[in-house]
This record gives sequence, C-alpha cells and structure tokens, in this order.
Amino acid sequence: PAPVQVQTVADGDGGSPFGGVAAMQVGASSYGSVCAVKASGGGMWCWGENASSNGYIPTKYAQGGYPVTNVFQLCTNGSYYPSFIDDTGAMNYDGSQTTQVSCP
Repeated sequence: PAPVQVQTVADGDGGSPFGGVAAMQVGASSYGSVCAVKASGGGMWCWGENASSNGYIPTKYAQGGYPVTNVFQLCTNGSYYPSFIDDTGAMNYDGSQTTQVSCP
C-alpha cells in the first residue's frame, strides 16, 4: 500500500492544522519519537512514544519547564530527549545544555 498523508492538529495550537514546519528529525533510538521546528519562532514540537504526554499528537517540547523556542538546528541522537542547537549556539542534548557546539 502507498503511504497516505493525514492532517492533524497540535495540542495547544488552537485546533489549527499542524503545519509551518521548517525542519523535522526522527529519533535515532527505538523509541519512535519525531520532533519538528516551526518556521515561525523556531518552536519545537514532538510526538510519538516517549516524546510527549499526548502520544502521537504534536505537543510543544519543554526543557527545564519552559517551552523550547528559537531552535537553530535539530540533531540526531539515540536518547529519550531531542538534541538541538539553539539560537545562542548552545548544544542541548539529553534534556540539558552542554558545551558541545556541533551535532553529534
């Protein structure tokens, strides 16, 4: 069978169709999570197993209790948490910032 594209809404996005994605990364681990960065504001949204409390509904990703915005680049990883470089150049890996400045 051919893949079928479906339209979904994002949690906390006012019921609007989920779109406006600038970049997307599928987790390299067996946990099946996906994260996307929106073109407007660089906010990160994740879904899939271990990615959000809403399972397969895109949900704003938070780190340290704050929604992540201004993502510069998504990185691959094999962790529970997404890896990314923020707009300050800081590497965020496994749920916290590190001194590493490039994607692993």
